[in-house]
Amino acid sequence: MKVIAISAAALLSAGLVAGTAEAQTLEASAAQNVMSGATITGTNSFGNPYSVTFAANGTVAGVAGLNDEFKDTGSWWMDEAKFCRQYSEWFEGKAACFGVSTDGDVVRFHSANGAVVDQARLK
Repeated sequence: MKVIAISAAALLSAGLVAGTAEAQTLEASAAQNVMSGATITGTNSFGNPYSVTFAANGTVAGVAGLNDEFKDTGSWWMDEAKFCRQYSEWFEGKAACFGVSTDGDVVRFHSANGAVVDQARLK
């Protein structure tokens, strides 16, 4: 299983902070290979640690909080070259999609206009 250590700005938070760098997004199959089976960890915008696993079968399971007291499940998929996710409860159950690019062991997530909204390290 791949593990992604994510920056303090939560990758999947509703209020992503846009970056200024732009990059070419990966083709759909390459982006799917990066995310399929990946686990991301970090600290969300509430200051809680979290871990989210994107299973190869398209399900997602996340835990957050000092004692993993916040849990949710949902799904993830590829929409053309965009990585998309939707939780049952987190982020009001709304789907969100991101472009994905990599540079060595760093994976970056991009808004619709190509701006980097977050990045993580692949381990």
